[in-house]
Amino acid sequence: MTPGPRRYTSGTSAALFAFSQRACYFPNCDVPVIRFVEDDPVINVEIAHIRGALPGAPRYDISMTDDERRAFANLILLCVPHHKTVDRLHPNDYSADELARWKREHEGTDGIGILSGITEDRLAQLIEEAVRAAGFERHVELDFTPGISMPSGVFTLPGNQAGEFFDLYRDIGVPALLLTTRNPGLIDVMVNSHGIRLLPANTAIQLLHTPYEELPALLRPGRSLTWAYPVSALYVPVLALENRGYTVTHLRAEVTLATREEILSNEIPLPSLGRLDRVPWSK
Repeated sequence: MTPGPRRYTSGTSAALFAFSQRACYFPNCDVPVIRFVEDDPVINVEIAHIRGALPGAPRYDISMTDDERRAFANLILLCVPHHKTVDRLHPNDYSADELARWKREHEGTDGIGILSGITEDRLAQLIEEAVRAAGFERHVELDFTPGISMPSGVFTLPGNQAGEFFDLYRDIGVPALLLTTRNPGLIDVMVNSHGIRLLPANTAIQLLHTPYEELPALLRPGRSLTWAYPVSALYVPVLALENRGYTVTHLRAEVTLATREEILSNEIPLPSLGRLDRVPWSK
């Protein structure tokens, strides 16, 4: 089924916010595109069409396809009052040419002129540059902690004495290392891979995890993803390193983003997990 005129791609939405100069596109309006409510980022504008999305909408152009209507070139960001003014209260006062002029003047050389006909890779690079220039930095936080993985969810255990609790909970779930990836920033993050490093040998390994999560995984602002690594799966790689003369003392998780950025977590002392060969069960 063909996407409708309001099925914006994540790249299109990101580009609008990246090139918005942080404010509504209506001339001389300084309403910010993002507001913080109790420290949480909240979108403060709406996506508006230069040429209407549906028949009967202001400035509707019958010759356009839905792909063209939902494309970056046909979209601007307006605060709620100005969106109502342009599309409902006084639509005849605002022509498509005028809204297109707002877009050109608001985005300048970083907007539609640059985005015309470029590749997806170049678009991602431009968005990254604009986001950094506007101060909307990508922000990812990792929390790596022992816990129990159950079909109904996960819960964490005291980090320094996790091994003492594993036997207590073996009947309800699997002893695990929980990697939680949070996005407290203002832009989407794409997680390409995750794994565990065995230190000080610094050997990166990929372990089975539950619940299963396809990768790459999209992590939207304000959201989190948690992966659970069975503790028992550490036994073989740790033993193999010890047989080669290495002593593993700590564990650290890593996450690789689509931008090739590598994010490292806090460290977990391996002794705090107890004897790895005493928790070989799985559920």
